[in-house]
Amino acid sequence: MCMKHFSSDLIGAKSILVFFSSLAFLLSWLLPNHSPPWLGFCQDSFSFLGVLLLAFCIRGVVRFTRFEVVIFFVAFISMVQWLGGVIWFRGDAMVCFFYVFAFFLSIFIGRHLVEGFGGSQRLLIFFFSLTVFASVVAVWISLRQWLQFGSSLWVVDLPPGGRPFANFAQPNNYASCLLLGLVGVGYLFERNRLSTFVSCLLAFFFLFGVALSQSRTPLLGGLFAIVWVFWARGRVRLTGWAVCLLFAAYSGLFLAIPIISESLNIAMSNLSDRAGGGARLDLWVQMWAAIINGPFWGYGWGQASVAQTSVSILYPGVPITEYSHNIVLDILVWNGLIPGALLLAVAALFFARFVIMGRSSEALFCLLAVGFFCIHSMLEYPFAYAFLLFPIGILLGVLEFEVAEAPVLSVAVKYVYGLVLISLVVLLVFVVEYIRVEEDYRLMRFESARIGTVVHDKISPDVFFLDQLGGYIRFARTPATQGMSEGDIEFMKRISHRYPYSSSIFRYALALGLNGRPVEAAHEMLILRNIHGEGSYGEGVVALSEMGRRYPQLRELIDRLPK
Repeated sequence: MCMKHFSSDLIGAKSILVFFSSLAFLLSWLLPNHSPPWLGFCQDSFSFLGVLLLAFCIRGVVRFTRFEVVIFFVAFISMVQWLGGVIWFRGDAMVCFFYVFAFFLSIFIGRHLVEGFGGSQRLLIFFFSLTVFASVVAVWISLRQWLQFGSSLWVVDLPPGGRPFANFAQPNNYASCLLLGLVGVGYLFERNRLSTFVSCLLAFFFLFGVALSQSRTPLLGGLFAIVWVFWARGRVRLTGWAVCLLFAAYSGLFLAIPIISESLNIAMSNLSDRAGGGARLDLWVQMWAAIINGPFWGYGWGQASVAQTSVSILYPGVPITEYSHNIVLDILVWNGLIPGALLLAVAALFFARFVIMGRSSEALFCLLAVGFFCIHSMLEYPFAYAFLLFPIGILLGVLEFEVAEAPVLSVAVKYVYGLVLISLVVLLVFVVEYIRVEEDYRLMRFESARIGTVVHDKISPDVFFLDQLGGYIRFARTPATQGMSEGDIEFMKRISHRYPYSSSIFRYALALGLNGRPVEAAHEMLILRNIHGEGSYGEGVVALSEMGRRYPQLRELIDRLPK
């Protein structure tokens, strides 16, 4: 690739863009703000901002590879599903679209940044220096949490008995970010930017931080790293025995942390308390049943909860979820068995090429980082967080450059700028709307708990992009009554299946019962029982029995319910 998209030195406006983009990425890892209903909104917004700012560094004619073109068109699947009625809420479709679109941008930008930094080596040194710095701060925060140093405005409070998670508010995501930091230490050691002593010190520090999370996913990541280092033998400075030693150190720390915590009188959940392998297998079986019995085009991107409610009668006992905790199953749930399998096959072909053609140390370390991310994605859903997804996208772009992925499409840079400007405006609108939603959601919770005297002046906030969240607030403020219209009942169905909390399902079942649809209402009560257990179901039956004294039409529903 001989075209020049950047000047040889990052100076002037481009230096400012890179600086503020880097700052945005750091904030996405380190900010402590996590508020419902979207706990990661603040962090992901900064990740979006970081990617969009980097796009303005591009100069000249822009060329896209086949991989990038495929990702670009995949971004539109959710919008097509919404237009076709597969996805019920515009907001769900638009959120998925912008995540995948920004992922496409991060890949494309990562490939073009190589030339701006004067080669993959300089770019990765800069990139991994940022991740190492952020990881050091994250471990320091987790140590404060673990040792219970007290509350701080800049540190998320750890719940009693919880596992340290820095400011990620989720131990597994925290562990994955530290694994990215470990890859950074390995690469900086590879390029002689860190001495052996400093590299070992940082590696142990990060491993201690990962062990604090008590996440089991890094154990699989460690096994993958051992396979990787022997596969890359002779092409990287790291040796097999060194990686095996690090894996042994982590395994020891993983087992020792609960003992150390107990000796320091620090409450912390142990491994037996968190044994959830069986629950995850049950979830996978349930999701596979949803795939087999579901529509040809799937349930829509981000609609695993809808899939779950559709099969909970057949496969009960699985707690509420919004993801299948396995990216392969999620792709199949979202797109249907055959379309999803085609998408997975295309992705596998591209990644196979990257593995076969990636021979440089830069490509190998990118593959290591992407491998860690993929392993995590097979057990959790890190792909749902922009602060993890977009850095991986940048590394995929570097990987594309290293394997000399040929461009297949050229456009003038002004069109890219236009798309990015539109995206910035959309991001701003998202932020403004979410601020409204968050404030109204907080007020709605106070109203539900009968705290305070302030009441809403509107049944739901004025939003366009986030209609799924606005719809939930409207649902929470809409009582189930007699004489409801078909449109109102259908709205309740969509919200209760999109957000199948026990209160949501019960309210929809009550609405059906009050409006002369006892068979459907009984079906919803069984869904409540199968997702939330006998306790929630029993409370619902008691509530229906009490209301049956005032509303005779509920008696047929009550008679249909299993005791």
